[in-house]
Amino acid sequence: MNSPLKTLIVDDEPDVRQRLRVLLRAHPEIQIVGEAASVAQARAFLQDQTPAVVFLDMEMPGGSGLELQPHLPKKTRTVFVTAYPDYAHNAFHFGALDYLLKPVDPDRLAVTIERLLERYSDAPAPVSEVIDCPGIAGQIVRIPLAEILWIESHQNYTLVYRKDDPQASLCRQTVAGWESLLPADRFVKVGRSKIIHPASIRIVRWTSRLKTVVSFLGSDQELQLGRAAALRLKTHMKGIDTRGSVP
Repeated sequence: MNSPLKTLIVDDEPDVRQRLRVLLRAHPEIQIVGEAASVAQARAFLQDQTPAVVFLDMEMPGGSGLELQPHLPKKTRTVFVTAYPDYAHNAFHFGALDYLLKPVDPDRLAVTIERLLERYSDAPAPVSEVIDCPGIAGQIVRIPLAEILWIESHQNYTLVYRKDDPQASLCRQTVAGWESLLPADRFVKVGRSKIIHPASIRIVRWTSRLKTVVSFLGSDQELQLGRAAALRLKTHMKGIDTRGSVP
């Protein structure tokens, strides 16, 4: 990246825009080129300019930040800044790069800037070994990739099963969202609702024509798969003990 990322701030509260301006001054990679107090003002700005980044409030008088989606240039990245943790699922479904809660924490903002720089870097972006998952109470759950056993859908959320943790982490993220974040050479989606980390598998047991049971390293938990999902997994497994696996 040779020049600062042109950035638009969209928020109806002047104090919030001011705080974000002050925090972003610590990041010379960011260049604020405009501000808007509403979706309508943001749309007018986008008619003449194409920012690389939009810091976008969720709830504003006259419309939600989500309504800006059809008007954003394809390459523009969105970071939602909101006081409402319950909107995280909608934000990531929108395709947001990140989701910050007000008042914005400077250290958390620095993580967001790193993600932006990775997306706009001329070099291939390194794979992050830790993914920040928005929890159901607005907290951020830090999940190291090496700890993941499998991920499965749960209503509008996902459950993340990890080594040495009997309790799955409930995240405001879809399976499709996880698929876009995880390195494709290390994780395999075996159906609409499940993603598995093959390197964490201990044994795959075929118990019937229609059911396969997967056991994992560092965990007593087991995952049952149907035949189609088991066959997808089998094609990706290398160097794994597959005694009794699907023939």
